[in-house]
Amino acid sequence: MIYLIIINLFEFIIMGIDKLQAINKKRRIPEISILLISILGGGIGGLTSMYIFNHKKNKFYFKLIFILSIICELLLIYTYQMI
Repeated sequence: MIYLIIINLFEFIIMGIDKLQAINKKRRIPEISILLISILGGGIGGLTSMYIFNHKKNKFYFKLIFILSIICELLLIYTYQMI
């Protein structure tokens, strides 16, 4: 559980930094890095930041990866609770 909290917080922060970099026209965080963090468990943080920062909302594959990651996180939590 602690891992999921940390990775989601990290994803949220990374998306916020990327949005600031986009606004200031500075070097951005590569999309593959953002998606990788999501795949590693940061789906909730990614989806939350997508709507709070209004960032990457038009990119279908971001929504898809975030939602799939959230489903995996929920399955992992459910499985962990059953043990």
